[in-house]
Amino acid sequence: MEVGLMTNRRRSRGGSSKQSTLSQIRQNFSAVNLDRRWLVAAPAALVLAGLAGFNSFVHVSKSAGACPVLHPAFCATQALQAPVIADFGRDNVLNDKGQAMRLARAAINLVPLNPAAVRNIALASGGSTDPRNAQPIRLLRLSHKLSRRDGVTESLLIDDAAKRADMAAALEHFDALLRSMPVASARYMEHMGLALADPKFRKGMIPYANRDNPWFGRLGGAILSNTPPIRFYGQFLSEVPSLPDTVQQRLHYDQVVSRLAQEGEYAIVRKLYPRLPGADRAAVTSMALPSAKQTPYRPVTWWLQSDGAIGAELSRTGKAEMVAYAEAGTSGTVASKLLFLAPGQYRLGWKATNDNGEESPSDGSRDARRDKSRDGLSWLIDCPGLQRREIGAAPAERPGSQNRELAVTFTVPAGCTVQNVALQTRVDSSGSSSQWTVSDISVRPVAAAKP
Repeated sequence: MEVGLMTNRRRSRGGSSKQSTLSQIRQNFSAVNLDRRWLVAAPAALVLAGLAGFNSFVHVSKSAGACPVLHPAFCATQALQAPVIADFGRDNVLNDKGQAMRLARAAINLVPLNPAAVRNIALASGGSTDPRNAQPIRLLRLSHKLSRRDGVTESLLIDDAAKRADMAAALEHFDALLRSMPVASARYMEHMGLALADPKFRKGMIPYANRDNPWFGRLGGAILSNTPPIRFYGQFLSEVPSLPDTVQQRLHYDQVVSRLAQEGEYAIVRKLYPRLPGADRAAVTSMALPSAKQTPYRPVTWWLQSDGAIGAELSRTGKAEMVAYAEAGTSGTVASKLLFLAPGQYRLGWKATNDNGEESPSDGSRDARRDKSRDGLSWLIDCPGLQRREIGAAPAERPGSQNRELAVTFTVPAGCTVQNVALQTRVDSSGSSSQWTVSDISVRPVAAAKP
């Protein structure tokens, strides 16, 4: 409304005044072009937009009490604002509010529906920092109605919404900013990953987790590319009723599950995995090898590893078999899988064939199973959440057992909520390269004996 009244007043001055105004616009046109930080979103404006958003997160957090994220860069708003103030005040033109107002008004006379000019009038009239001055916020909201593509406007409205603890409005303006300024959104998203620690923020983010949102995929990529833990992001994904499903998103979810497991966030893995597109819910308690159509979400599904000298892969014959191989002088884990079994006794069964036609030197005795220096193929079962406590071990091949079912019994103790089953190979440096085929892998509870 203010802009409309201002424009009408200027038009009522008559033709000579209008001619004078146009002359002034032409004279200042080069200044307008040079001073793009006021009329378009450019370097200083991008910095302002990015860091103003960090401040909004803190306002949202403080609305519920202390900042919930123990991260200095997230909670120390003054440290974040200082470089913005210094950078934004380097140019004397930017400090001259009168000249800024004149340029903005001239721009509106030239193009009345100019959101950047309306935003600049708001900044020149006091910005959004003075709660007693409502005019800047009204102008910023008008700029937002004219266009959702002005990053500075959106960042200032984010800050205003956060001060009012209006989570929905803050996220609406975040959505507009991230859609229109993808280049400036990377640092935003790193801190959004931390803001997801707030359950209210996670709940507010759920409507934006859809395949039509152009920045949702970038958010996950930005969070994964940084070093902070991703447990908050994992919690958020586990709370989304229907996750976006594309080929790229499935690859991303695989990376998320793997990263969560590496960081020891097994409870989140257990909650998230069944909700992932294409997930086989039986995999959490099954050792079956994956089918060609199964989406791999490692290590809940089989994680096959290879470095050229040692590794494992699914059989290329189309059969449900796994081929493990190792060159002389190598050892290590070639395949692994997580299980989420309840406490109790279980039986791991399998079939193994030495494709070289050789039999393992192991005699299958208890002492041989405990001998970690033996050559050949072996199983190791432990509890990652109990400092890798070993609960089962056995050679995967035994004399005279070519293609016969083998088994080992193990007990899951209380407190062992997740189990890691690893297939390992070892070939002495004096030996020769070896290859094995493993099939019919299964796990089932051992029935308790009747009294």
